[in-house]
Amino acid sequence: MKVTRIGTILAIASCFVQPVSKPLVAQPSSPVPTQTTLPPQSLDPCLKAVVKIVAQTGSGQLQGSGFIVAPEGIVVTNLHVVKDASHIAVKLKDGDAYEVTKVLGLDPLRDIVLLRIAGFNLPTLALGDSADIPTGTRVLAIGHPLGEYDFTVSDGIVSGNRQLEDGFSVIQTTASASPGNSGGPIITDDCKVIAVMTWKDVRGESLNFGIPINYVRGLLSNTQPAGLDVLASKRETVTQLLGASGPKPDDPLAGVWTQVGSGMTYKAWTSAGKLYLECTQGGSCLFELSRAGDDFSGSGEYSETCEYRSNMYLAYHGIGPKENSCTFKTTIKLHAAGADRLEGSYTRVRSWACKKCVPESTEQASVVFIRKP
Repeated sequence: MKVTRIGTILAIASCFVQPVSKPLVAQPSSPVPTQTTLPPQSLDPCLKAVVKIVAQTGSGQLQGSGFIVAPEGIVVTNLHVVKDASHIAVKLKDGDAYEVTKVLGLDPLRDIVLLRIAGFNLPTLALGDSADIPTGTRVLAIGHPLGEYDFTVSDGIVSGNRQLEDGFSVIQTTASASPGNSGGPIITDDCKVIAVMTWKDVRGESLNFGIPINYVRGLLSNTQPAGLDVLASKRETVTQLLGASGPKPDDPLAGVWTQVGSGMTYKAWTSAGKLYLECTQGGSCLFELSRAGDDFSGSGEYSETCEYRSNMYLAYHGIGPKENSCTFKTTIKLHAAGADRLEGSYTRVRSWACKKCVPESTEQASVVFIRKP
């Protein structure tokens, strides 16, 4: 079964629609859940570090879940829980409430964000290792389904580890979840977090998915404090999201690169161990690539214009075609063949069903970038 993920590299859904996948954000007028709200007594220490998140946006209020990972007040949740928020409140099980003061880091592709609250000596959850979690491992999901049934616990197993086309993996679980569970922890019996509950596949039962906690570890190792404005969906590039200020003198890959053949230019920079390539002319695109030595692989989007005729009458009479700007999500692999050369391949569209912006055929194409003097 192919897992369908909501969101793109630039924007992640903040409200769920009824189709294939749902982010688990609570909104008003929802049905009654089937989960129990009576967690075992032994889970009390774990529950103390789980939080309820209430985000105020221009279009209303969103509620979700999260958990504390540092005693000074670092909270993990899903980005779609707090997207576009102008004010975010975090409530602990003991009743204490805090206001989010900063965003410490975010990963739009994987839908995770680190928030900072002004706390001291707060309860925390330990992070497990999400690499190679065996299928069948018993897990618990903790959250606030529908925003009403606070600190609900549901149990299940790890039912699969799935690699998405987006270039990262997710953990599949049978532990039940409802809107409002987004951002909550998926923990093992020893109370260690292995994933962040994120969405469900509504085509079947017990098809819930979490972002592996090792991606959160990566964010925690490279925090970049910023204001709540970085959560706004009205943004043009990941540069703004990451708070990047452009190429840095000590970054060997930073600078402007030219694509051989097309002449398109790209700004390159690294952040949190990843390489980013952003078009500066000749089109709209952005690529995010993970690094392994001199090799890079990842995904991104590019846009291009195609033409179509609106009907047979116009085509017959030679009336000019209409244009459509279409976006394609692609995968790319590169190898550093020297200090000033990157080469590899990517997937591109050969032909479009232009009116609907649907690719008719794709192909693997070679690509070479050289550093611009």
